[in-house]
Amino acid sequence: LQHVLSHEKYSVAHAYRVSMYTTKISEAMGLDPQSTEDVRTAALLQNVKELGISHDILYKAANVSHDDLAQGGKNAKADATGGALARAIPIYNAHQELKKSGQSLIDAPIEVQVLGVADAYESLISGADGRKISPQQAEEIITKSSGKRYDSMVVDAFAKAFAEQAKGAGA
Repeated sequence: LQHVLSHEKYSVAHAYRVSMYTTKISEAMGLDPQSTEDVRTAALLQNVKELGISHDILYKAANVSHDDLAQGGKNAKADATGGALARAIPIYNAHQELKKSGQSLIDAPIEVQVLGVADAYESLISGADGRKISPQQAEEIITKSSGKRYDSMVVDAFAKAFAEQAKGAGA
C-alpha cells in the first residue's frame, strides 16, 4: 500500500503523509507497536478508491465480511488470517463514517481519533479542504479541539509529537 500510494498523482501522497503523522502521534501516546501499525495501515487505506480498489476487494484481502465489520471487526478468524489489514479496516471505516457525518471523534476508539487528528492536520496544511494554512496555525486549531472534537490525550500526544518535530527543524 505504501509504495502504491506514494506514487499516486491525485492527492500527492496525502495518505502516505497521514500515515507518517499517525505513527508519530501513536508513538507519542505510547501505543503498542501493533496498534501503531494498525492505525498507520488504516491511514494508507484512505485513497484506495481513487486507485480503483473497491471495499469488497479490501474485505476479501483481509478475510473480513460486512457482517464482521458490523460487529466491530471482532472476528478472530479474520484477524488471524487477515492480519493488520483486518484490524485496520474497522479503524478506516469508522473514521470515514465520522468524517462523512461531521460528528465529533471524542467517543471513537483511540486509533480512530489518532487517524482523525492526523488527517485533519494534513488536510489543513495541504489545503485539501480549500484553505491552506501554516503548520503552526493547524496545530493551534487542533489543540483548540482538545476535549471537544478529540480526546485530550490524543491532542496532547499530537502536540508532543509535533513540538519535537518543530525543535528538530529549528536545530
